[in-house]
Amino acid sequence: MREVDRVADLLTQTYRGDAAGMAWFGPALRPLLGAVLPATAFHRPLRRRHTIWELVAHLAANIDFVLARLNGTELQLSTNSDWPPLPEPIVAAWEDALAALDARYEALLRRVAGLGDAQLSQPVVGRPYDVHAMLHGNIHHNVYHTGQIALLKDAGDSHAP
Repeated sequence: MREVDRVADLLTQTYRGDAAGMAWFGPALRPLLGAVLPATAFHRPLRRRHTIWELVAHLAANIDFVLARLNGTELQLSTNSDWPPLPEPIVAAWEDALAALDARYEALLRRVAGLGDAQLSQPVVGRPYDVHAMLHGNIHHNVYHTGQIALLKDAGDSHAP
C-alpha cells in the first residue's frame, strides 16, 4: 500500500469510522456529529470555551487551510479565518455547517487521493514541514477536537430539557 493511501485511510477512519461509526480512538467525527442535536451544538456548557458548532466551523476552516496549502498558497491565519463567525443558531444553520464539513472532507480526500508518495515529502510553502507532516497534523487536530466534541456532547445532553 502506498503511504499516501495510508494517509487517506487515516483521514477516512477518523472522519467516517468503520461500519459502526468507530475509529481507533472511539467514535469517529461524523457519526458523533450525527448524534448531536442542534440545541446541544449551540449550547456552551463551559464558559469561555467553544461550542460544538464553533468546533465544526473551525474544523471546516482548517481543511480549507490544508487544501490551500496543498495548492501552494501561503496563508497567515487570523482569528476570524481560524474560528469563523457563526450565523444565528437555528437548525438550518447547523445542518449547513455539517454539510459544509462533509463537502470539505470529501474535497480533502479527493485531493489526497490525487497525490503521489513523492509529493508527501514536498515542503509546504512558508512552513517548516512537509505535506506528510501537514496531513498527519490535520488528522491529529481532528482527533483532538473529536474528543472535545464528545465531552461537550455529553455535557450538553445532560443539560438538555
